[in-house]
Amino acid sequence: MQITAFKASAIIPAKSRILICAMLSVLLIPMVACEKPAPVSIPPAPVEVAQVATADVPLEIHSIGTVEAVESVDVSSQVGGYLQDVYIREGQAVKEGQLLFRIDSRKYEVTLKQNEAALKQTEIQWKNAIREAQRAEALLKDNAVTPQDRDKLQAAAEALEAAVRLQEAAIESTRLDLSFCTIRAPISGRAGALLAHKGDLIKAGSTVFVSVKQMSPINVRFSVPEKDLAALRAAMDSGDLKVTAVPPQNGGAVMEGRLVFIDNTVDVQTGSIILKAEFANESETLWPGQFVETSLLLGSVRDALVIPSVAVQTGQQGAFVFVINAQSRAEIRSIVTGAAYDGSVVVTDGLQAGETVVTDGQIRLGQGTEVRIRKPRTANPEKSE
Repeated sequence: MQITAFKASAIIPAKSRILICAMLSVLLIPMVACEKPAPVSIPPAPVEVAQVATADVPLEIHSIGTVEAVESVDVSSQVGGYLQDVYIREGQAVKEGQLLFRIDSRKYEVTLKQNEAALKQTEIQWKNAIREAQRAEALLKDNAVTPQDRDKLQAAAEALEAAVRLQEAAIESTRLDLSFCTIRAPISGRAGALLAHKGDLIKAGSTVFVSVKQMSPINVRFSVPEKDLAALRAAMDSGDLKVTAVPPQNGGAVMEGRLVFIDNTVDVQTGSIILKAEFANESETLWPGQFVETSLLLGSVRDALVIPSVAVQTGQQGAFVFVINAQSRAEIRSIVTGAAYDGSVVVTDGLQAGETVVTDGQIRLGQGTEVRIRKPRTANPEKSE
């Protein structure tokens, strides 16, 4: 039997074919709409974490201080004259009593000789007056002179004695002026810029030669808030308080000193109180006028709960952290923070020792977000070959 092939187009008219296709399309639309989309898989958020630890935390007050010389002297002269010699250089370290300047002393040397000659002359007159007064006393017994004459001679002798004492004082004054022509360092320290030079005419008491500032020991002046005054005074009862200073651009070197001064008045404008700390500064690391970071140690808190400062977030309700639970999900936990130190912060409420908090990656987290703990990133990661 032979089967004859035929085309559908030969049996179904063209208009019928279009109608059938349209009906099939309408029937397929509900079938497509009923298919559910495949669920989207959200990977765990990568985070870095740290453990809530216990530590002895120092109670410190941080501030910015200014270095000040304990003693600073503007060297000047008590006598006038031409500056004859200069024995130091600008910026030189000097010792107390070291010769710094010399003023032309010839004027005072001549005055001294004049006063010495005048004294000798007055002494001769005084001795002669004493002899005459003694003779008058003897002649008075023989009624050779009157009591009035005797009294005049005695008064003349006493007047000449006073003149001798006056001349002696003048000599001492001249010798003192002569000694002032030699100017020595009043303190040990470091000289500043020279303000007088050889050949300058010096006016007594008004010309400053150089400023000398004591470098060792040296003070650092800083301030603390008024609210810390009670804790500061309580800490002082236990002994000297330690103060550290970190100069800028000094490789982080920490200088240690002790608190030596608390002002007796709180500044009403700033609400702070001025303090001073003394540092040995034997290496002259601290320099007058320099700004330093200061830290005043008041004591310590034992077994305090601490976490890295970067773990603490701030919201409308205050400070909070993300805590990782046993199911590796993040929980938002409100906390109360205390003192901060060395990149860490004390937590006084809201956490327990041993819990895990997020230190990096918080921006991807919310309540219940699944997390994946990653290793901390290094500052300069090495490229793998």
